[in-house]
Amino acid sequence: LLSRKTKLTSPQKQPAETVVGSTSLTEDINNSSDGGWDHANNSKSTSSASLSNTTTNSAQNTAQYRYSPSLPPLSEQQSQHTANNNNNNAQNNHQHTEHSHHPPQHTHPPRQSYHRVVSAPPGRIGVTFVDYRGHAMVSDVSPESPLQGWLFRSDVLIALDEVPVSGLRVRDVVKLLTARVERQRSLRVISNFDMNSELAGGQQSVEDI
Repeated sequence: LLSRKTKLTSPQKQPAETVVGSTSLTEDINNSSDGGWDHANNSKSTSSASLSNTTTNSAQNTAQYRYSPSLPPLSEQQSQHTANNNNNNAQNNHQHTEHSHHPPQHTHPPRQSYHRVVSAPPGRIGVTFVDYRGHAMVSDVSPESPLQGWLFRSDVLIALDEVPVSGLRVRDVVKLLTARVERQRSLRVISNFDMNSELAGGQQSVEDI
């Protein structure tokens, strides 16, 4: 009987051990499953955090790109360039207007002495000569003179028919003109309208021919 009880008892312990072993295996599986789920959750949390950090960094970079100092848009540059051109044009127009109110002042150069050759017809020429610094200078031209408009006061006679008469007295010059009164004569004079013709009236030697 004892042995039978023992035998009966022994089989009863084996299922308990099996159950215990089964229970331990189930707990291990559950623990493993829970641990795996926690690991998955941790990985998912880590992935979510990484994605969140990446999104945040992208947003920060975008914000930095948007607000970073840079050149103004092309339309603003064109507007600024147009405004500068308008200001320059306005200044130029203002300066042109100021200049237009003041007419340009023309500076006339002093009249230079120059040679002229006058052709005198035969006969009297109605010209009065006077001594002026050793030369025969025209003092007056009568209105009836054929040389009116051709000879002027202060003209200095320097040659008669291409013969120099500079340095001759007025009396000698008049004699030469009278000797050739019957023919046409060529008078070379120096015109200088800036000479003081009033000096001619003050000279003592005056000859009319």
